[in-house]
Amino acid sequence: MTRPLFRAVLSMVLVAGAAWSENRVVGTVKATIDGIEGTWYVIAAGPTAEEEKMTSMWMDRGSGMGLAMISGFDSRTVTFRERTEGAGLEPASGTVFAISFLFSRNEPEQTIVFPTGPSDPSTVVFQPEAGNYQNLYALEEGVMEVSRIEAVDLGVYRFEGSFSGRFFPLQGQDSVEVMNGTFVIEEARLFDDE
Repeated sequence: MTRPLFRAVLSMVLVAGAAWSENRVVGTVKATIDGIEGTWYVIAAGPTAEEEKMTSMWMDRGSGMGLAMISGFDSRTVTFRERTEGAGLEPASGTVFAISFLFSRNEPEQTIVFPTGPSDPSTVVFQPEAGNYQNLYALEEGVMEVSRIEAVDLGVYRFEGSFSGRFFPLQGQDSVEVMNGTFVIEEARLFDDE
């Protein structure tokens, strides 16, 4: 379940087009993985403001609910290549954090406990090597606190939160401990699939 959701996040966020040369940072993800601190950048870029694409967005799920989808990269100047299967782009190198969570558009905060229920698409995924979907770690024992859910403009949200716990690989047995995970997203736009 984690691998398809992660791929869906990347394929929707990184829609097909030319590789971006100028990236605007719209947020960060920070975490300590097995004692090593890191920062991942959530970006927006494109040839023009009208064509700008973001690695933070949300989808309307109806009944006042939304699904936030965030991808952070370990470089502000990440470059992308076209994916070999299907549409979209993927980072050419580095590591990736992908976070998704369901949220009520009427509530300013929420708590998600992992493991989640079968109908909850919330995930926190770490990819140590961009493009290697066999080497993914997902938060399976832990918690994510979304401390700020704020509509800042029409179709634009601001999110802040934290996460920590044990991340388990999709293949293999060796888990990693993630502590002090935080995310601050200044701009997440409503996903438009047209």
